[in-house]
Order: sequence, then C-alpha cells, then structure tokens
Amino acid sequence: MTVHEHQQQLAAHFSRHLDAYHQYADHQRGVADRLAQRLCQIITRPYHHALEIGCGSGFLTTALAQYWRQPRIARYGLNDLYQPPALNPPALETYLHIGDISKLLLPASLDLVLSASVFQWIEPLDELLRKLHQTMHAEGIFACSLYAGQHYQELRETLGIGLNYRAPQTLFDLFTQYFQPLWSDSVCSRIYFTDPHAVLTHIRDSGLHALSVSPTFSAWRQFRSRYARLCDEQGYPLTQDVFLFIGRRR
Repeated sequence: MTVHEHQQQLAAHFSRHLDAYHQYADHQRGVADRLAQRLCQIITRPYHHALEIGCGSGFLTTALAQYWRQPRIARYGLNDLYQPPALNPPALETYLHIGDISKLLLPASLDLVLSASVFQWIEPLDELLRKLHQTMHAEGIFACSLYAGQHYQELRETLGIGLNYRAPQTLFDLFTQYFQPLWSDSVCSRIYFTDPHAVLTHIRDSGLHALSVSPTFSAWRQFRSRYARLCDEQGYPLTQDVFLFIGRRR
C-alpha cells in the first residue's frame, strides 16, 4: 500500500471516528500541546498569514487558542484532506485549504507554517519543504512535530507493517537545509499493554487503524508469538518516538 493510500484510509478513519480519536489519542494531543506552548514562547509578535497543515484532529489549533487568548494572526488557513471539524484558531480570519498539501498550490507570503503529527505521512517530504521555503515570507516561522525513527518499531518486527520513519537527526538535517533552527527536541518513550490484542486496540482507537491489517488465524498466532518475545516484566511494549522542530526561514 502506498503512502497516498494510507493517507486516504487514515483521513476516512478520522472522519468516521473523530470522537473516539479525541478520547484515546493522548500522545498526539500532548505532542501538539508541547509544540504550541513552545511556539507561543518563541513568537512574540503578531503574524499576518498562517497555514496549519493537517488540522483534522484539532489538537494543535485548540492548543494555540489556549495559549494565545487574543488573536495573534490575521489570516489562518486550515488544511486537511477532507473538511475538518469546526475549529477556532487565534486569528481574525479563518479559511479552508482542502486537499493533499503536496499537490495544492500554496498560499503566498506565509509567515507561519505549522503542523502536528502529520509530516510522517508526506512523501517526498523534502519537496514539500522546498515548496514551503519558496512561498514563505523571508522571516517566516516553521513549526512541526512528526513521528520518527523508532516509532511503533514493534509492528515492523512482528507484522512487517509501518511507515518508513526517519531518524531524528536525519529530520533535523533535512529541516535545517531550509530553516534556521530556533528549537528542536526528540522524545522516545514506551507504553505497555497486558497482551498483543490490547496493543492493536490502542493503535486502532488512537487513529492509526489505517495501518493495521485483518490477519488470518495463523497470522494472528504468529503475531502473538513474535510479540511475546518482546514482552518484559512491564508488559508488551509499544515505542513512541517523536521529533519537534521550530525554525526561521533561511
């Protein structure tokens, strides 16, 4: 399955299960909150034109509105593959920019581009970064979080599925080709479950059901057997690896 097909499946899943996603996607919510908090500490002046890429969950938009009580942005574009839920960013004017961001014509003179937990889906990422760099204002700010190197590595080891997550250093080197770094961080952690079925349930409920498969009985037995080898005294592990970056256009 191609990355584009994964994008389509994931977007369709979000549109059907947004309430459940909001209930279970605690890690994505926390990552978006941390990015918004750090961004609000760095940005001290009003901005004219912002574009949020992949706004569908609403986590980043909501977090920005919490940290910026008053509108700090004149125009705020909301991008996603499909119509997002009603969102209220800290802006005087809001508009929709619907579609695959890698194929859309980008708005001109953007001085703030931001995204949370989306860029791991975009290939080739360097082409999008080049397009953003070309269309952004000379002093524009770029802020994003995305999942990185070891994220969900257990699924690759047991089911042979998952995205080709880039290592944090590789992402840093890529981003700094276009943006002068103002802040970056990499956080890798593990959560534990009582059994392999609980792992898959968590992945489905937290929004990555589009990556999962419906295994046959024999494949399910093989999955459980392989995952059992990864189990330790804390339970069945699942790795979460995230990279965060804020930079100014070079």
